[in-house]
Formats: sequence, C-alpha cells, structure tokens
Amino acid sequence: MMKELFTTFCVCLIYAASALEVCTPAVTVRLRDPSPGRAPVVTGLVSRAGREYAALCPAPDLFRVQMRCVSALTNVVHGSAREAKIVETMVKDDGFDFVYSGFSSPLERVVCSVRPDAADGKLRWRISALPKAGFAVCEVDYPIINLACQLGAEGEDDRLLGGTRRNWGMIVNPGRTMNPKKWDSLFGEQPGSLYAQFGCFYDSAGGVYAASEDGKCQDKAMVWRRVADALQVFWQHRTWSESAYSLDYDVVTTCFTGAGGEPADWHDAADIYRAWARRQYWCRQTLVEKKNLPDWMRDAPAMLRWSRPWYTQPDDMRAWLERYWKAKFPTAPLLGAAWGWEKQGTWITPDYFPLYPDDATFARCVKIQRAADTHFFPWPSGYNWTLSHFRTDGTFLYESSNAFRRVEHLMAKNADGSTLLRKPDWYNGGEMATMCPGDARVREYWVREIVAPLLDRGMELIQFDQVNGGLTRPCWCRAHGHVPGQGAWRTEAIRAQLDLVEAEACKRGIPLVMGFEDPNEFYLDRVGVADYRDCELQASNRLPASVWSYLYHEYAAPFQSNPKRGNRWMQAHCAVDGQIPFLTPAFEDVLPNAGGFSNGGFEKVEPKTGKVQGWNYWHGDVKGGTFTVEKQDVAEGRHALRTMSKDPDDALWLAQDTPVWQRLIVGQHYRLSAKVKVIKAPKNATLSVSVYTPGWKGLGASSVTRDRFPKPEEGWQRVQGTVLTMPRGVGNGHVCLRMHSGEVLVDDLRLEVVNEKGEGVPLPVGDDAYTKFMQAWVTLYHGEGRDFLAHGRQIRTPKIVCATHRVNFPLKSMGGFSVERPVVEAQAYESLDGRRRALILANATEQDQFVEWLDCGESRHMTMQADSVACVPLAGR
Repeated sequence: MMKELFTTFCVCLIYAASALEVCTPAVTVRLRDPSPGRAPVVTGLVSRAGREYAALCPAPDLFRVQMRCVSALTNVVHGSAREAKIVETMVKDDGFDFVYSGFSSPLERVVCSVRPDAADGKLRWRISALPKAGFAVCEVDYPIINLACQLGAEGEDDRLLGGTRRNWGMIVNPGRTMNPKKWDSLFGEQPGSLYAQFGCFYDSAGGVYAASEDGKCQDKAMVWRRVADALQVFWQHRTWSESAYSLDYDVVTTCFTGAGGEPADWHDAADIYRAWARRQYWCRQTLVEKKNLPDWMRDAPAMLRWSRPWYTQPDDMRAWLERYWKAKFPTAPLLGAAWGWEKQGTWITPDYFPLYPDDATFARCVKIQRAADTHFFPWPSGYNWTLSHFRTDGTFLYESSNAFRRVEHLMAKNADGSTLLRKPDWYNGGEMATMCPGDARVREYWVREIVAPLLDRGMELIQFDQVNGGLTRPCWCRAHGHVPGQGAWRTEAIRAQLDLVEAEACKRGIPLVMGFEDPNEFYLDRVGVADYRDCELQASNRLPASVWSYLYHEYAAPFQSNPKRGNRWMQAHCAVDGQIPFLTPAFEDVLPNAGGFSNGGFEKVEPKTGKVQGWNYWHGDVKGGTFTVEKQDVAEGRHALRTMSKDPDDALWLAQDTPVWQRLIVGQHYRLSAKVKVIKAPKNATLSVSVYTPGWKGLGASSVTRDRFPKPEEGWQRVQGTVLTMPRGVGNGHVCLRMHSGEVLVDDLRLEVVNEKGEGVPLPVGDDAYTKFMQAWVTLYHGEGRDFLAHGRQIRTPKIVCATHRVNFPLKSMGGFSVERPVVEAQAYESLDGRRRALILANATEQDQFVEWLDCGESRHMTMQADSVACVPLAGR
C-alpha cells in the first residue's frame, strides 16, 4: 500500500496554464505549454534534489525531420516543430502526446510523446512522422534538449561523456573548451563510432543521463553540440520511410548522483546503462561461454604486431619467437596481428593475393608461427577498393581503374547516382571507393575473394578493418537490394556478412575468431576481440575513460591496435584495463651487435623497392640526391648504404624513430658509432642520435659532425660521436643522417656504452624496461590475474591516492598536448562467479612509486617498483 502511494506521489504530471510537467522519482521535465500557439520545447530538467539542468534558452525545436523526394533523391527538405500551424496536447498514460500538423514542409503529421517510468525513474520519449505523398522520412532529430553549458559555480569539474570510440568522448569542461561559434560537437554513429547508446553530462554533484534503449540495431547517432549559451543534446534516428515512420524504441532521460554519497562520475551513468544492456541479446554469453571460439582464445593469449619487414625474414621471426618470447615469457598462446601482409602495400585493397612478399615465404611465416602456438591475425580493409595510391614523390604506387570498371556497379552510390569516392590521408592523395555490403553479391564476393583465400593460407582470426564499429557507407542505390540512404539495413548487412564468414570457416573446420576496428555492442555476440583504441586521445580537453571495458570486458577481449613500444602510460593503462598484452617485436631484441637501432647494418632490404628496411628517407626541395644499397664496397656484412647529394642546396635525411632509449640507464654514458667512407666530401653533414621527452623536447644527443668524417683517401673508418649521459624523462629516440652535397658510404651504425676507460663496448641486447614490464604483464594476464584481467568484469575502483605526472600525446595535427594522470594506474575486477575481487595496479613511470587505497574502509598501501604491475586481493562485498 505504501509503495503504491509513493508511486502515485512521485509519478505525476502537471497541466498548468504556463507549463506542462512530467515527473518521476529521479527527474522532472518541464515543457512550454503550446496553448498560445507555440510548439512545446523543454524549458526545465530538474533532479530529485531540485537541481536545474536545462539551459535558460530552450532549444528552438523539440524535433527536426529531414525528407527526400522519392523520385529525385538529391531534393532534400527539412521540417521542424516550429513551422507547425496546429499543435494539440493530449494527456495519455501519465504523460503527454503532442500532435503537430499544418506544416509548410512535406510533413503531414508528427506525434511526439513523453512518459514517466516509475520503475526506473526515467523519462521515455517516442516520435512518429508521416510525410506527404512523394516524400520519404530520412532523419529525425528527437528529443532536442538544451542543457546549461556550465554546472556549478566554476565548471572546472564538468565532464561530458559520449559513448564514442577512441576516447573522443570524455570532454573536460565542455562549456569552456567547446566553441559555440563553430558548433563544436561530439558525434557518435551506430553502427560506427558509438559503441554504447548512452552519454552523460555531469559534475561532482550529479548529472544528466541520456540513452537509446534500442535492442534491435536501428541506425542512429548521438549528438552533443555546443551552441550559444547551451549544450544541446539529441538523438538522430536514421531511416527510409515513404509511409508513417514510428520510433520503435525508447529514448530515455534521467538525472543521477554519485553512488553512496560519493562524488558523481561517469560510472554512475554507465551503471544505469549496464543494467539495461545486460538484458539484451549481445550479452547472452561471456567470452568463456561462447561456443564458437577456439580454446586458445579463452586461454588468455598475448598479442604480437608483425610489421611488413618481418615477412621477408622468416628466420628472424623464428629467432625472435625462440630467443626472446620463449626465453623470457611464460607459455601462453599468441595472436600474431599481421600488418603489411597485403600484396601491393599496407591498406591497398582488395588486390591482396599472393600475400607479401610471396605465398611461399608467407607460408613459411605461418608455419613458424603455428610451431610457436601463434595464430595469425590479418586485418583486411573492409569493403574499400583502392583506385590509386601514391608514393610520397607523387608517382603511382598502385592504380586499378581497369579492374574497377568491372565492379563499379557494386560500389556505394551518392544520391545523384555517382560513385562515392574518398581520399583518405594514408593514400597520399590517392582515391578509394567502397563496396556496398547491402548487396548480397558484395557479401559473397568478400567471402569468396578475401576470406576464403585467407583461411586457405592458415589464418585463424580476421579483423574487419576500416569498417569502424561495423560502419558501412550510406548508399542510395535501389538496385543493391536495400532502401536508399541509411537505416537498419546497414547493421543487418554486417550481421549477414558475419554469418557467411563463419559458415565459410565451418566448412574448413576452423573455429574462427572475428573482430572489428572499433567495438560495437550490436555485434558483441559474434566477436572474440574488440579493437578498442581508447588511448588515442585526440585533443587537449579529453581525458581517458574506459567505458567499453567497464560495460563489456567479460564479453570480448579488448586490445590496443596501435601499441607504442615503451610508452609507459599506455602500457600501464592497458594492463589495468584488462586489455590483451600487445608486444611489438623488434629486430634488435635478438640480433647480435644490433646496437639498439633497427637494421643498423643495412642488411635487410625491401625486395620490391630496394629500400633498406626500418629507415625513412627525406629530400629537400631539390630532390637531386639518392640513397642506394651498396653491395660491393662494404665495411661489414653484405650491404652498406650509399648516400649521394648532388646539389649544395639539397638536404638529404636518413632517419629512424628508435626504441634505443628503452635500453639506456639513467646516468650511464653512451655514444654513437658507425663506419663511414667518404667518396666526395659533403658540404655539410651530421650523424646523430638524440633523446627526447615523450612530448619531443630535446634532452641530449651524441653527434658526429662533418669534421669527424674521414678524408676520401682514408677509406673506411669508424667514427664516434660525442658522449651522451642518459638523462631522466626520456620517452623517444631519433637517429638521423643529414647531408648536403657529397657522397658518403655508411655501415654498422650502432650505439655503444662508454666505460670508465672511455672505451666503447656493445650495448646489451634484450633486457630493458620494456621487456621487464611486458614480462610482468603477460605473466599476470595469463596466470594469477587471468580470472580478472582476461575473463572478469570491471567494478568500481577504490579511491586511489598517489602522485601525478603529465602524460604526453604528441599528435602532429594538434602540435602535441599533455594530460595529468596518476603515476600508478588502477582498476578493480570481480571474477565471473562473484566470489573474488582484485585491484590491478601498474606503475607508469621509471621510478618506484608509493600508492594507497581504501579497501572496505581500511587504508592499505604499497611501494611499487618501476615498470611493474601487481594484483592485490580486495575484501568481499
């Protein structure tokens, strides 16, 4: 009886002369009364505690509708609430229906509804729209709500979280850092970058939660947009409807505060969403319960990233696996992520076969991998079709116009019927089209021409790369068997593609593991891995927030697809986040006298281009110089490098960003060493190795200038650079030869340790801070911490107290930026049976660090060694 009275009291609506209100136990929404002839808009959004979240300036419309002429798809028209001449309000089910008619646009009728939900305290929104004859509804923005752009007096602890990939979604103080003049926005699509259908705007006192409770995979986008004096949020529902369109899932809004009286954060909003998501089809089976996965995928594997040079050197691949992996790491399965396996070049698609450098050599690599319990993992580039790809000097690397003409009818089309073409930056000015997977012929092509040949070559995992979160391109071609534009067909097409791929693998008895570039919950039941990329912060007003792992860690194994070897923060973050340990093999791990540089003896040469592997060449404006591999006049081994600059004004660079700094000890003395032969004395030349902070601030160098080079008549001579004393704070290394006008041979480039006598001794190989951390991470992930890091669910992390430091993200497009992070990263887990809990800690620095935390009210602490990771049991519930 008391419960019924409470519900009656808390769930009510008010129909006054000036405003309409719908109330739940958590939130009250206030809408302007349309009776004076104005369309209703949200004028208030109030929490249970009486906190107002709505902006003083309400959104000009509650909805917007985009339509297209059925007979002329390029004819786009828009309708909105404000243009309706007639608005009727009806009380229904403790809420309101607003019926709009009398539009000047091709809209016949729109009905908006808002209802209270007593059970969970949410407001539930729906909309239907009927276009006039000859038009179709394409997009519906609803509900549009303007929130206050600042919460509290200062706004410094304001945070905006959208469920978008690569951590674009955690924005610090959006009212100040997002530009209203540019309509800065946080935009997430599903399928696509929106990996979960919720977002929130909050500060320590509480916040607003917005979500779509769609369990049917409809096409949509969530938009947070900074407008004048407000932060606008709305959902964009995508469809193609020539008759009445009706939203068949709820958009929900509510308010939240911190759990247990603690300051609010994104976990409070994620808990609301997780309670709903766990009831959906994609959460029926955890990773360990999925029957379609092989046992080794459930055996807590680590991952390697093989780059293109390794495939030409199978013996070096074997050496790395035997001398480095087996010697230093526990027995664990490996996923061998293959980069650069494509015939023509990395990401040049779909002309993949034979694989690089040829099928026979690649088959040797596969055999070597399997002998080491490693499973190859290629990433075919989705449905993209490369038309042209340029080298950096402007010449064609690849061109496929003749083959393209035979399949152009299968490509995604623009609304005017032309082929959708794009110029991604990694094509160096080249062009691509994209096949439309809504056409069954494309899905069959993808299996027949791409998947089947990969399976036949021993592949056991396939990632659908460049299909971000299962995203397909809008296609307006009716002949492809789907409705024009966007809509549910895009998700359905990808799920149909997964069915075909899995069936092809079953024919061969292969329990295939599948994944996407960027995760998406709509396909969570079908994949075994999730290419998370949450470390790829894009701007200085972003902070990391591992929302995907908190929601779905136990359902698919996340990993960081672009690991930066030796980036201490990234390694520590991924370790505590339960991501697959991801190693980047380097030739210098195992090769004697490697000297810390990749291919410092210039022995490894790219078969097709003749370039030495591991090095980058640059020219100045004149471009009259050359780098060539010298096979006759060498100092060591089989090859040297001949560098020739013909013009005094032509600057030539040979360079490599190197992990050499990871092997250097603070306070130890080092110097660069190389064998050099001068054919023609250069006008100017410098050979140097430099160390930098993670943000590329110079900390020192060992250099050999032109005056230290031998004279032409002296032949081959070893030259030595100035002494470099290793400083603290190094995060990058760079080795470079820069020369003007001359001809010089270089061989056996290395870094030496300078002993007390001033003598140069070889740099130790294979034991460094990177190896130490990765050993600890893999051991924990595959062993003691498996039930948490590989299979467990993330829970709230206890309050952690430790020092902080600046973490740099030197993106060239942003000029570099840094964010403040704790020196010890931490995350808590619960085993799937709910019986055990643990705190995972990782030291993200090169120094020992003190850290303390609360465990059920009891203070605990420890001192973590540099580059270490630990698993600490937590008390029960």
